[in-house]
Amino acid sequence: MAINFNQIADDFKRTNWKNPGTWTMAPKIVVLLLVLAAIPVGGYFGVWAGQIEELDRGIAKKAVSRRITSPKRRRPSTWTCTSNSCGRSTPNSAPC
Repeated sequence: MAINFNQIADDFKRTNWKNPGTWTMAPKIVVLLLVLAAIPVGGYFGVWAGQIEELDRGIAKKAVSRRITSPKRRRPSTWTCTSNSCGRSTPNSAPC
């Protein structure tokens, strides 16, 4: 099954673009692919780009706020019990 590109080119030349009902299969497929490609591209520029920029601004704002406020000191995961001077290392929740 050979593809005749001259026939496809003639189909495009003879196509009545104002009446889609008379189009042959090649122009229909090309227009379908263009529409299917235009929908996500239009969605990106129309909707998603603004949302992505808003998320980036929020992330930057959060990073700045973390740099401005001093971090709270965290207790280490293990500590030495000094209340009864046993000297052994135990987790925070376990008593000596």
